[in-house]
Amino acid sequence: MNTNCPHCHADLMIADEHAGDMVACPDCGAHFKAPVADYIPKICPNCRAGVERSHKICVNCGYDFDSGQLLNTKIIKSGDIVPWWLHVLRFISECYPGLFRPLTLIAFIIFFILFVAVEILALTVLLMGAFISAFMVAVAGMMIYVQGAVFLGTGSIMDLRNGLVEMQGRQMEAFVWLAAAPTILILSGMLIVSKFFMH
Repeated sequence: MNTNCPHCHADLMIADEHAGDMVACPDCGAHFKAPVADYIPKICPNCRAGVERSHKICVNCGYDFDSGQLLNTKIIKSGDIVPWWLHVLRFISECYPGLFRPLTLIAFIIFFILFVAVEILALTVLLMGAFISAFMVAVAGMMIYVQGAVFLGTGSIMDLRNGLVEMQGRQMEAFVWLAAAPTILILSGMLIVSKFFMH
C-alpha cells in the first residue's frame, strides 16, 4: 500500500502484511506506525478466514490471535439477542407513541368514554325506531373515537386533520386498523339490532 512518512512526507510503498506495524522511513530513518487499511483483512491462521484487523478473536472459528488458543464460540444473530416481547413493544411504540405519553393516553381514555356514552345513546335512539337519527349519532360517536385514536397515533394532542397529515407509513396503517375495528363492529351491531327491531 502507498503512504507517506509523517516526518519527512516522503512517498513510501509498504507491504500489506506490515499494515499496523512500526516501520522505519528509508529516507529520514524515523519510525512510525504504518496505517491500517480497512479493506486489508487479517487472515486467521486456523481457518484461513479473513477477519477485520481490529478483531482479537476470529468470529468464524474462535481462534484467539493473542494467545493462539481455539475458543468455543457460538454465532448469535443480532435479532436473536432481543426478546420477542421487546420487538412487540417497539412495534407498538412506533405505531402508537401516544400510549407511552400520559397526557395523550388520558385524552384517549376520555374520548373513548365519550365514544361509549354516545354509542349507548345511538342504541337507545335506534330502539325507539329512529334508524337514521341513531346512525347519525353513532357516526358522531365514531368521530369522537377517531379523534382519540389520532392522539395515540401521533403521540400529541392535535386535531383530526393535522393528525392525518402527520401520520405516515406504518403509523397510518396502524391508525386505520385502530379506527376501523370498532366502527365496523358498531355499524354491524346496529344493522343486526335494527333487523330484530323491525321484525
